[in-house]
Amino acid sequence: MPLVKLNGIAVASIIKLNGIAASSIEKWNGIEWVTGTEEVFSPAANGDDGHCIDDESGFSNSTDMLIIGDVGGDNYYAFIRFTGVDVIPHWAKISSAVITLTAYATNAQTVCRLMYQIQYNDDDAPTNGDEIVNADRISDVVEVDGEETWVDGNIYQSPDLSVLLQDALNSPAWPYDGGGVVFHIWDNPDAGSSDDARRQISSFDFASAGEKAVLNITWYWQNIWWSDYMGVLTTFNHYGSGTVTQETFGGEETFKFDSYPSSYIDSFAKLGTRGDYVFGGDLIVAEIRLYIDQFDNAPWDDITFQVIDAHDHILNVKIAGDDRKVVIYNGSAWVETGITMSLDTWTTLKFVQNLSSGWASATTDVYKDGDKIGDDIDCSAESTGNSAAVAFHTDGGVVVYVDFIDVRATF
Repeated sequence: MPLVKLNGIAVASIIKLNGIAASSIEKWNGIEWVTGTEEVFSPAANGDDGHCIDDESGFSNSTDMLIIGDVGGDNYYAFIRFTGVDVIPHWAKISSAVITLTAYATNAQTVCRLMYQIQYNDDDAPTNGDEIVNADRISDVVEVDGEETWVDGNIYQSPDLSVLLQDALNSPAWPYDGGGVVFHIWDNPDAGSSDDARRQISSFDFASAGEKAVLNITWYWQNIWWSDYMGVLTTFNHYGSGTVTQETFGGEETFKFDSYPSSYIDSFAKLGTRGDYVFGGDLIVAEIRLYIDQFDNAPWDDITFQVIDAHDHILNVKIAGDDRKVVIYNGSAWVETGITMSLDTWTTLKFVQNLSSGWASATTDVYKDGDKIGDDIDCSAESTGNSAAVAFHTDGGVVVYVDFIDVRATF
């Protein structure tokens, strides 16, 4: 069904979505949006929730309760790990995310400033106080001023935590290795909480898991198939004498880059993007499937794949030489990845950028058919060409079929 509402707001009332005028939403070449997909997640085992004091002592995976806040001057931190969240794809847009908690005990009316964060790029449940207190968390925090009395056995809901889930999904590490996500919850006395302000909530094991925490997520997603790529990549400029077409090949919906018709002359396409929506920041993931068909007795020349993000950084990949080695340009030289390509077979290549120190020192991890082949290969090259584009360049007597699986940047 077409997108009618987003987060409960009629599309006609939205001025911009991620910087794109709302009037263009329904003109994205007929791409449909599906809304209202709901998922429910919970902890799965005793070790999926726990607490400790902020001095890292008192760690417990209690079979009864989790403590959050001040108990006799000790400030307790808690965590809850929800499993199976990897069913939500990274391109999903989270419209709501709410945790439902059950009060283990009655807590008097106090100002209890609960803070929520998500563990960064990791879904391992903490196993000691240090791993709770000093956990690496995504920077966004959702804060709530709780002043009501909590009554034993009653159900209470967190505020909307969708901004936290969206941060996790936008991470290049999503989905996390264990398929879950870890929330950290604590009371912030520096933000004006009352003395002895605390919340006691039922843990996974209490009441035979009958009062365990529940995470409800509502998300929507876009159908992106080969016939829609003219909407995702709206500017389709073709240069050279070869051809670029959309074609079903071997059951796969692909772009076909064909340099053969004109005596092996250049076939080059630049696929411009929908601006900030796809490449809003730094490129973090590029994943493609390739099928290379070389004509009998035809010359081989290199095949180049480029992705340029909105900051004019370029991932420049080449399939080079008669042995078809995959190499990456680092600004001054081509660096081998350890991958070679075969003819007449589908191969998936994935490049995951490591940008923690900025693009000037960026590296990439390289995967072939799901297996990591290269770690931290230097790719810190900048482009002088147009930003926010995908380009593919073939030469020689080859046809290349390309399925763009995932080209993603920070938002």
